[in-house]
Amino acid sequence: CWAAESQPSAPPDGGHVAPTLAALDTDISEAYNTCGLNRLRRDFSPLADVYFADRGHSNRIGELIDDARRNVCGKLRRETVPATLEAYPVTNYGAIQVGEQRFCRVDRTQCQGIASKFMAVWRFKDGEWRIARLVRYAYRQVQWRLRRRQCTSPPHFADLLRQFVEVFDERHHRAVVALDGRVRRLDDVVLVRGVGAAAV
Repeated sequence: CWAAESQPSAPPDGGHVAPTLAALDTDISEAYNTCGLNRLRRDFSPLADVYFADRGHSNRIGELIDDARRNVCGKLRRETVPATLEAYPVTNYGAIQVGEQRFCRVDRTQCQGIASKFMAVWRFKDGEWRIARLVRYAYRQVQWRLRRRQCTSPPHFADLLRQFVEVFDERHHRAVVALDGRVRRLDDVVLVRGVGAAAV
């Protein structure tokens, strides 16, 4: 007799694939960012193929997780750009997810690090989603630059000069009034002393 070939469980409806995979991707980012990298073993198939445009191919998930623990844990945080995420169901298999991710230095508030595009082939089997193939490509540096603030036009020189003259006139007037008061008081003192001397 013929042995029945095992078939993957039916994945959720196509409309639910995108949010489901987005949630799983968030879990992976949390594993990276909290150094809980052993959790990644349940997100990848045991013999998953991983392709890096800059490093080549590997299907040794354990070694890749160890590399991430040495080179990523506590140094880089994984961020997925939500607007770039797309998901496409694959009949009788699972789904394809594409998007862009960044690995940013943890000692910087604004992202500085490496960005890349990715394609993940998810397999839905026995009620679980797992990555069967992952491709990373189109690497680029991410550098945060301070944006110049837009400023209004500086005041005209004539306006500045007019303001200066007004302030100067006001302060000069106050100084003249104060000096005049001191002179008058001095005259009064001289007059009083003169009168006193004459009286003696």
